[in-house]
Amino acid sequence: MNNSTKIPKYSIVLPTRGRGYYIGNTIKSVLSQDYNNYELVIIDNNEDDLTHQEIKKYKSNKIRYFKTGNLPMWENWNFGYRQTVGQFILILTDRSLLYSRNSLSYLDNVINQEQYDVITWPMITAIESEDLQVESQILWGIGNKQNIVLTPKDYRQFIRNGEWDKYGMSAPKGFNSCISRDIASKIVEIYSSLYLPLNPDYSHSFMVLNSCEEVLHLAQPLFISANLKDSYESKVKAFQSDDNFYSQFGVTKEQSTNLTPIKSNVTIGWNMVYNDLYKVMLIQEGLILKEEIFKDAFLISVLKYCRKYRYDDQDVEIIIEAAIYEYLEYAYSSIDFNIRQELSKTIKYVFYKDNEIPIYEIPVKNITIKFNVKIIIKQIAKKIIRFFLLLSGRKKDIFSLFLKNSIR
Repeated sequence: MNNSTKIPKYSIVLPTRGRGYYIGNTIKSVLSQDYNNYELVIIDNNEDDLTHQEIKKYKSNKIRYFKTGNLPMWENWNFGYRQTVGQFILILTDRSLLYSRNSLSYLDNVINQEQYDVITWPMITAIESEDLQVESQILWGIGNKQNIVLTPKDYRQFIRNGEWDKYGMSAPKGFNSCISRDIASKIVEIYSSLYLPLNPDYSHSFMVLNSCEEVLHLAQPLFISANLKDSYESKVKAFQSDDNFYSQFGVTKEQSTNLTPIKSNVTIGWNMVYNDLYKVMLIQEGLILKEEIFKDAFLISVLKYCRKYRYDDQDVEIIIEAAIYEYLEYAYSSIDFNIRQELSKTIKYVFYKDNEIPIYEIPVKNITIKFNVKIIIKQIAKKIIRFFLLLSGRKKDIFSLFLKNSIR
């Protein structure tokens, strides 16, 4: 690993498309850090110039700007990686902010002490109203109270047990992780790409886990991500009918599930994840054997997805029964029909008994982080009036959370 002082230690890749209303806050959260050995590589994938007009407001030699325009998401992320020169690479999406002013210094302290090549962390998801005011916050993660070390063996068990929905946030998806350039180079050498379609975040995690021995998962969140109410539900509905959704990822609808046994539109979210997992294991098997991917754990995961993101105009139980039947036809087609019927009942019973994805709701005041008061006061002096207006107002936008986390 290159330790030259001329090379930034951290390369923060900020891919953006169609979120000019967020990008300013994202940039401010980076430029306000109390740690400065980094570069911010902004990859503008918009066809128009609207986002660039917002980016131009921020003058800093830390920013390196590149215009791509209309690339599939995974290619845009790869383009961003190829521009980086830092020793460690992070992805910061354009609807996310660093958690507080000392997020990078906190990360750097951990890396200096622990010497890990792969670091992951939970995220705070800020649920917003249509006017972009934060209504609630959740911790998206496994709820560990202290830093823990996980191995590919642990993640293999998560997949086999159908628990990827719970533990997947501890996996290095790019937008919740930091990896060394050594690991990144190793991945590119094997897979010719750091991110793959259809889900560049999930495929990235699978490739990293195929290429490392340990992952240090922090208890402390380092990012805040904005999420409009029901936005994910809207995206799920788009899966059924909107081919344009797939085109932005550079694949067809059929390619998104061509390796999975269940083709149902309703289960397509988890289908795509397992489809990508199989695709990665075809190139290099390691995390899990290919023949183990579409076992009962796959069914449990897609059914949890069904239950969590059901459509208002459909009967969820009918959807679940159809998915179970389709899966049993695939996995146990040689077994007597009556036995398959009994298996169906058993699977449905297990599913209904434990069908919720654990999400831990936490108040912001319980999240603590150490900081340097003098540095913070100096950095916010010029905008102190605006800051206090934000903090004292009845409504809070996502940047006010960044400020609040920074000055406690």
